[in-house]
Amino acid sequence: MLPLLASYAPFGCLIGVAVAHSSSPIAAWTGTWLIFGGSAHLVALQLTASGSGVLVATLSALAVNVRLLVYSATIGPHWRGTSVRTRLVAAATIVDPTWMVASRRFDTDPASLAGRSFYGGASLVLWCGWAACVTAGTFAGNVIPAGRGLELLAPLCLIAMVAPRARSRAGVACVATAAAISVTGSSLPSGSALMLAMVAGAGVSSVVRRSTTKESR
Repeated sequence: MLPLLASYAPFGCLIGVAVAHSSSPIAAWTGTWLIFGGSAHLVALQLTASGSGVLVATLSALAVNVRLLVYSATIGPHWRGTSVRTRLVAAATIVDPTWMVASRRFDTDPASLAGRSFYGGASLVLWCGWAACVTAGTFAGNVIPAGRGLELLAPLCLIAMVAPRARSRAGVACVATAAAISVTGSSLPSGSALMLAMVAGAGVSSVVRRSTTKESR
């Protein structure tokens, strides 16, 4: 998780800058722990600052984080039979980096207990490290202008995470499909294009993966 945390650190610091320039920095900083998702946190801060209202900001942040439902569905079976408390903690900490490292671990080591322990350690490192980055950015908020680079760093972080997955045919098909739908669906209501891109990308990737498996046989 440490290399991923390093790549996310600039994004976390700049979200901290946005927190420092918000109307209620303490409340905005608390969102670091409750939302635990940089893109959703940033959307909530920007909409609140623009006067869109708490309800609109909340619904938009939820729309950005709807992809986490797909992530949960892919690794959720490994938590069957565990306590409700354990599943709630796992659900609260699932974001792009934790899902990525956990899914890779479950692929190479199907043992659920070992995978859950790995997931817990990775989540703890990311949770504390992410909060530290946002907090550092908050303290530096009076030095760094708000809004500079925030829109650019979010997709850069995603690119760094997606690039390793694009080495296979299924990965390339998934990324290309999702990108095409995101661009063509940019005029759709907030969050709609993202959800469509996720579903279509996952579907195409699954089809390509199955065809590749049949060819290898």
